[in-house]
Amino acid sequence: MFTTYGALMKPYIWFQLPNYDGSDAGFKTLLENGTPLQSAVQLMQDLIAKKDPAKIAARVDLMIAKWKLNEPGSRLTYPAYKTLEAGWWSAMDEWAFPMLLVDLWQVTGEDRFKIIADRMILESQKEVSDGGTVWRDSNGCWFSEYAWTGMRQSDEYRVLNGHLFALQAVGMLAAVLNDSQLKSLFKCGVDATKAREAKYSIPDYWTRYELNPLTIDPTHYVIFETMQFDALEGLDGDAFFHEQAEKRRALLKKFYPLVAYNAAEGTELLLSAVGPPHPYIIDTYPLSIACSDGKSQVQYSIADPTNEHVSVDARAFLRKPINLDLNSTQCIVEATYANLRVKLYESTVSIQDPISSTGQTIDFTQSTLLDAYPDGNINVIVDPSRRTTAPSDPPSYLDTQGRLILTPKAPFNWPPERLLGFDFDADGALALGISIISGGREYFRYYPRSKIGQHNLILLSRLGIDGAESIETVDQIVIYFYTDQQPGIVHLTPNRLIRFNSPVELYGYLNDVKPIFPEE
Repeated sequence: MFTTYGALMKPYIWFQLPNYDGSDAGFKTLLENGTPLQSAVQLMQDLIAKKDPAKIAARVDLMIAKWKLNEPGSRLTYPAYKTLEAGWWSAMDEWAFPMLLVDLWQVTGEDRFKIIADRMILESQKEVSDGGTVWRDSNGCWFSEYAWTGMRQSDEYRVLNGHLFALQAVGMLAAVLNDSQLKSLFKCGVDATKAREAKYSIPDYWTRYELNPLTIDPTHYVIFETMQFDALEGLDGDAFFHEQAEKRRALLKKFYPLVAYNAAEGTELLLSAVGPPHPYIIDTYPLSIACSDGKSQVQYSIADPTNEHVSVDARAFLRKPINLDLNSTQCIVEATYANLRVKLYESTVSIQDPISSTGQTIDFTQSTLLDAYPDGNINVIVDPSRRTTAPSDPPSYLDTQGRLILTPKAPFNWPPERLLGFDFDADGALALGISIISGGREYFRYYPRSKIGQHNLILLSRLGIDGAESIETVDQIVIYFYTDQQPGIVHLTPNRLIRFNSPVELYGYLNDVKPIFPEE
């Protein structure tokens, strides 16, 4: 039974739907409005929690009826999503749902669940082009998180966490059913993971979410993949899985460090849930810390880092006293979710600069272009009605963009573990894009729309800018205003360009200035 695998089941139950109450009505709503995967993992949670098997079986029957899984050629499908038309399918639930069915068969003794599981397994082993979930090539077997009729292998996104999710399910099904074909398929999937591993890793920098297109890993997927590799190591014992989990732990330790600083009241711990690759989004799950010096211990948590009703310095930073001997103190940082935990890293604690620092101010000069122009000494007007091309010409980007160019008085280093901020006031919202100019190259990214008010904060990490692992120094910053998305004139006042050299400095700035944080 899969329920006997304990901690190895974490990737399948690391889900929490805030509006799901577990009632029959709640499950029917989930079935109507949610995804097959959401329904399946909720039922897995119920089965692992040893809830009434008859009730779980009745809810599985609702899933079987909705997708007509008793009929040949049927499968779990999804509604339209982004560019995908309705009817697409995923290796994630095409392998996870048979796990649930096999468990129910073992718990209830009802063969009908095993019959459907066997048929789904048989279909899922096929190539995607034949209606299955697998791409086979000389590198091994890749499981497709997004698959559709008429899909070609060149269309494959190669989403790592989706592949690992299916891979583990194949391995567990192979073990429980003692199925030689599934054992071979699992090995083939491991081969494909190893063959492409280097493409998902930017050494000492970060990891990638998918390969087509190349996409940086959001923080919560780095955490989820760590958990997946832990589970695969527990299932298979291959040292490769341990190495992959530890690689991600090292990145989380580097970019989300636990530090200490000297405060007036004594030494304090500080942990930030604000960090790369997209620091304007809190993306870590709740965090917990346990520290011990062998004689005493402390435990603290960041319980609700995404609560946008609370200022970011209060919700996304842990700042607590530590009265331990730091020379012999060891701490464990964990992510917590759905009553589960995953260890992010173990760490000693180093003393940082005092919290009075609010970041390193970078002196700059400024200039403007197109729909942006100066209004006095430093103020800028962004005017969507301004014309650069002839009135008779159709509008082009010359008429739909303003630009504010910040030129540091001296180029400065921007290490990947440092965050960069630009603080400004504005009396209107602005649609934004940002370019970093370094060594004659431009590194661009879009940015969330700014808001009305004082101390708007643009907060950047190199990790969130495509190709920016090549940046050495920041020579210039260009802020794009997309005035075709702007209803009227906006007056803007630049304040500070700031390099935050530690999470202590970032906390000091956020606590002191109380800026408009993009997520709030």
